[in-house]
Amino acid sequence: MLEKKHKKSCLKEIENSDNGLTNLFKLHSSGISIEENQEVFEKVQNELKSTEIRPEYHHSISLLIHTHNYNYINKKTNWLIKVLAGSVFANILLLLFLFRNRKSKSEKPNPVGNRDLINKERQVLQLIKNHKTNKEIALDLHVSEATIKTHINNIYRKLNVKSRKDAINSL
Repeated sequence: MLEKKHKKSCLKEIENSDNGLTNLFKLHSSGISIEENQEVFEKVQNELKSTEIRPEYHHSISLLIHTHNYNYINKKTNWLIKVLAGSVFANILLLLFLFRNRKSKSEKPNPVGNRDLINKERQVLQLIKNHKTNKEIALDLHVSEATIKTHINNIYRKLNVKSRKDAINSL
């Protein structure tokens, strides 16, 4: 708040004065930037061009204006670099998100149901649905328990499930 008042006061004093050196000091002490009020800088520079003022002072204000212009351009460039970096970062996050979703979609259960199951696998699945154990299923189908385990693994793979409960629910 005080800084704004000081800047306003200095601007008013500069506008009412024709003394280039005093105005140069006020510009410098107030922290007024060229992007805020370029006309004031030009006014002070013109005042310093008068024949009564040494050329070194004119050179000083020219350097001050050049420095302010450089800082202003630098601020804009930094802002653009930050925006560009943020944009690149956001795009990378978006690509990672899309890649992850694409990968997880390919891992979802196959919606075709049990059409891909062979006849024996359908029989095994039906017996699993009737809450029979592997040993009971092997006795009913007259095969070994290892064969039943193979059929169950094939069922899980084809239906993309991991348990008996998931296999039953996929029907």
